[in-house]
Amino acid sequence: MSIDELKKRMAPLTVFCRKYAIAILASLYLVAILCVNSIPMDLLVRLAPVLYLLGLVFNLVTHNGNKKKLLILLGFIYGIGTVYEILSLNYISFTGVHSFGSILGIKLLGVPIVMGFNWFLLVMGAGYFSRWIFDSILMRIVSASFFMILAYFIMDPVSHSLGLWQWRDFHLTLGNYGSRLILTLGMNIFFAVYMKGEENRFAPYYYLLTTLLFITLNIVL
Repeated sequence: MSIDELKKRMAPLTVFCRKYAIAILASLYLVAILCVNSIPMDLLVRLAPVLYLLGLVFNLVTHNGNKKKLLILLGFIYGIGTVYEILSLNYISFTGVHSFGSILGIKLLGVPIVMGFNWFLLVMGAGYFSRWIFDSILMRIVSASFFMILAYFIMDPVSHSLGLWQWRDFHLTLGNYGSRLILTLGMNIFFAVYMKGEENRFAPYYYLLTTLLFITLNIVL
């Protein structure tokens, strides 16, 4: 089967995803919240890698622009984010002592391979969300970096409780958030310059819905 034939067969699914991606993600998150006390937690938690991959697919499918540029951005952010996680886990002490659970799947040097996708989804989400608020590129970069750090601050307690990643005595260091802030600033500078003029309808909603999900889980767990 040629690439053109594959694209033709996948066209209806692509159109469906573009139209309903936001509604599908919102529905899945709502079900997760409503079922948090009625379905075994282990079952819900094991869906985390699936949600990462689903978010990735929706970002790629709904992107209205140069797909090649988007894939290059994905490779860049994935690579930088994964290298940071490996260094932070194995070699850099000031970021805090932590480990990743087995729930997130296959690991590379102790780091789940989906963590790179998490960085990409946050860069896309926070980057496009900041475009809703600011016209200035500088303010977009600064605000997107703040939104990413805010997301990690909200996600960390829940992720610790669910075993996605865990900190020793849940001790979050200034070095950890400081290093993440520096990294997010670099990522968002690249995003703002490289993705100028590109549009993605799904990405900002992913950031909003995911942040709201973790805020809710912080309350109910």
